[in-house]
Amino acid sequence: MTTVGIFHGLVERIGGAERVASYLAKGLVKYGYNVKLYIVVPSGITSALRIFESWMPPEVEIITIGSTKERRFRRFGLYRNLEDFIHDQDSVKIAEQSCDIVVQTGGGLQPFGKTNHRRISYCNYLWQAFNVENKYRTGFWKLYSLPYEFIMNRKLAVLKHAEHLFVIANSNYTKQHLLSKWNFDDSNVGVIYPPVDIMKWQSHAYNEAPTRHDVVNVGRFSGDKNHELLFEIANGLSSTLTLIGNTASSIDELYVAKLKKIAPLNIRFLENIDENLVMQELYKTKVYLHSGHETFGLAVVEAMAAGCIPVVPDHSGHRETVPFPELRYNSVSEARNIIQDVLRGKFDYLLPKLNSHIKQFDEANFQSKMKNVIDSMLAV
Repeated sequence: MTTVGIFHGLVERIGGAERVASYLAKGLVKYGYNVKLYIVVPSGITSALRIFESWMPPEVEIITIGSTKERRFRRFGLYRNLEDFIHDQDSVKIAEQSCDIVVQTGGGLQPFGKTNHRRISYCNYLWQAFNVENKYRTGFWKLYSLPYEFIMNRKLAVLKHAEHLFVIANSNYTKQHLLSKWNFDDSNVGVIYPPVDIMKWQSHAYNEAPTRHDVVNVGRFSGDKNHELLFEIANGLSSTLTLIGNTASSIDELYVAKLKKIAPLNIRFLENIDENLVMQELYKTKVYLHSGHETFGLAVVEAMAAGCIPVVPDHSGHRETVPFPELRYNSVSEARNIIQDVLRGKFDYLLPKLNSHIKQFDEANFQSKMKNVIDSMLAV
């Protein structure tokens, strides 16, 4: 039996990368592969780790290859990431010794080094996401990030020459970044959209047909999600904006406390609620509002499946998940105008088109396409 290793690395919070790994594992088990999952555990058992392990089929062998107790950098985010990369570069050799092929699902493009082992890297986000953040472009923060960027550039440059490596981007937006930044050969980079359980999110969205109103946003509470822009938009609306999110660390909790101090009166916070309650909120809400830069945007697709009409920035992966320009904005005032039009029913005619569009993101499509790539790599 063919053994596929899923090299995930650190499980510190639940996000898109963890969903990719779990749906990949379920699909591989369904197709008859032997599956091993390699993880790094945070210091102490966390709720994120328990949830992630519970998502895995019982047939999957879970192998721990390290702990964050070994970390030297505990506070410096970029260099903590760098330490994780270096640790993973060494640890992946463990997976290569006992697996026919290794699929990396930890999120970014991993610097696996020069080996001839068959490897697939599923790129769920851009490792240089800090380039998008203005604070890393000038002054102290630019100097702070320079050593990180220099080291990562050298480590990732070897990927262009690695044999038996295929990179899968989670969107065409991510793929174009990889091609332009790293000069990868186009034939070595593919696109497979991440999996969404469309049927689960649609299960009650149209059966109950509630009277929908107001605005909602779903996502973890962290600085990269640009909640401040949501506040600017909401400040000119008469509707309530509900923010639903998780706090995975004390840093996230401090961030939420800061947000509550500056939030307009029409902002409502729902923290760490379970998925059923998230669904109930989406089923009664008309507008899903997003403000962040996304390489894909799972929450946007889930909201569409639940019957919401999305209003998203006109950039990054949003142009693929929301292919209707009339639902994308370039300014605060434009976002407010679109939201008001949606609440008045102006874009209700797009609901069937949105429903049809998101079918391509179904988890079965993801699993089938991943199987095809794995089989083609094994045949080489």
